[in-house]
Amino acid sequence: MSADVLARAVASTMRTLPPVKAVDLLRQVHGSGLCLLTPRLTVRAEALLDKKPNRISDMDDSDAAPSVLAAEEAWWLYRDAERVEYSKIPAEREHALAVALPLPVVDDLIDRRRLVHRPLPGTGQRALYIRSRLAPTDLDQEDLEELGWEGELARRQFRSRLAVGDSSVLQEDLHGLPPTDRELAVALTKARQSGQIPPALQDQKWLWGALEKLVPQAAVNVRRDRTFGPWLLVRRLQRAVRMAHRALLYGDSKKHQALMRTALNEASVLATAWSDAGWEGLNILAYVQAVGGPDGPRYTDALDTLMPQPGKGPREDRLAGGARRRLDENRNILRALIRRPDSSHLLNPYLVLGIPDDAEDWKDHWRQLRRSLNDDGEAQVNEAKDAIERFQRGRSEIPPFSVPLAPEKWALPGADESVIRRGGAPMPRQTPQPDADEQEFARAEAARGIVCNACHNVGLPAEPEAPEHFVPESSPSDQ
Repeated sequence: MSADVLARAVASTMRTLPPVKAVDLLRQVHGSGLCLLTPRLTVRAEALLDKKPNRISDMDDSDAAPSVLAAEEAWWLYRDAERVEYSKIPAEREHALAVALPLPVVDDLIDRRRLVHRPLPGTGQRALYIRSRLAPTDLDQEDLEELGWEGELARRQFRSRLAVGDSSVLQEDLHGLPPTDRELAVALTKARQSGQIPPALQDQKWLWGALEKLVPQAAVNVRRDRTFGPWLLVRRLQRAVRMAHRALLYGDSKKHQALMRTALNEASVLATAWSDAGWEGLNILAYVQAVGGPDGPRYTDALDTLMPQPGKGPREDRLAGGARRRLDENRNILRALIRRPDSSHLLNPYLVLGIPDDAEDWKDHWRQLRRSLNDDGEAQVNEAKDAIERFQRGRSEIPPFSVPLAPEKWALPGADESVIRRGGAPMPRQTPQPDADEQEFARAEAARGIVCNACHNVGLPAEPEAPEHFVPESSPSDQ
């Protein structure tokens, strides 16, 4: 039997053996004079058997083109799997490990903080699971549902409801939330019970809607507080005026007058603020004066309230363009009413219906409201409906008096998706500890690559191809 035939027979036999054992035998055969390994493969075989693949420098390891591409990748995978245990490796190599190694081994690396880079975007349960372990905030709602990650879905739902002002979520079972969100729930509950809002909560703008519901009558210092306090007070004033109109619709004139007095007093306080909120206070003060009381509307007093007073109160030139335009329009409305007094004029029909200015669904509110009113109340809301329709059709000589001047500034802040996702903890590990075969996976694949290259060197096909582990798509529970 010729040496070439013998070499092919030996190489073919090695394919049937466990890869690491085959490499050990190849080295022994090679040492006896049968040339199956190139010098490069010989060095790799010795490093693999000693479990020290990284003693080969990158320069020494790249002096020849790879014979089998999959075998070359398997060797680099083995080197990276060993190297990542004691040093940082480039992000793209971390990604390769996350894709190729058995999932329990990947989980071990994540648990030991050896994998830190966010994996490349991918599809399927495996890719989503690894992202949930490394970067849970990167997952969207659809990803969470595909993973069946109920805990994170519930956490984000909790934050989403708070962001839209749904404080009732605090009354539900929150034991499944992570510690940071449970602490937030406790802090909000304490604020509701004490009636005081700590600065740490006020600083989180996405919580303002919930805080408004929980502590609607919180004390506000308009001179010190330039953010949450003015926002809360402006909205509280608008709510008081709407409630006053609502009381009148139901025939409760005493409640109407009491709420208007409350609005008048709080607007006077807010008007002292040297800010946009100060102008909102002046504007609502003017509205209450113009609506008037038992003695009728006070249009002149209202106009005087809205006129600039040099050296006093907020500066008009600091108002945003839209707010300044509405302020000028309100002044013109009052001037027109002074010229032609009309005690029955509806200054703002939207407020009468209890809705924001220019609300597109105003007719739905009108229909719903009129069903619950007596004849007098129904007549009032019908008058408001007629006033809105005349204005929308361009048949009204006097437009509605704007309240507030800058609706976008005092709207519910809400929260973008990043706020809802913020603070999420990694998904708990879903895989068992790796078994012996999984722990040796990278080394075995590198050994298989050496055997494939040895076969290639003697003219045999470099088979079998890379195993499915290199592109796994199985779910964590399948591992």
